This record gives sequence, structure tokens and C-alpha cells, in this order.
Amino acid sequence: MTECRSKIYRPAWRSFYWYWLFCWLVFPVFIMLWKKYSYALILKPD
Repeated sequence: MTECRSKIYRPAWRSFYWYWLFCWLVFPVFIMLWKKYSYALILKPD
């Protein structure tokens, strides 16, 4: 009797380096813009 074992191979994380690079470049810019436009300093003559 012959046993047939199948092995699943998944790609390594380092093969997705473009996605990692994209995340590291886009998220800081998004956070910077969000913080810039979410705060306001209001000066009153009181």
C-alpha cells in the first residue's frame, strides 16, 4: 500500500518585500497628514 502525502509550500515573507516597503512608506505619511489636519490651535483675544 502506497501512502501519498502532500506537502503545502507557502511563499516566504521576504518575497513580499514590495508590500512591506509600501506599508512603511504610506502609513507614516497618512498618519502625519491625519495629525496635521485633525488638530487646530484657536487663538482668541480674551
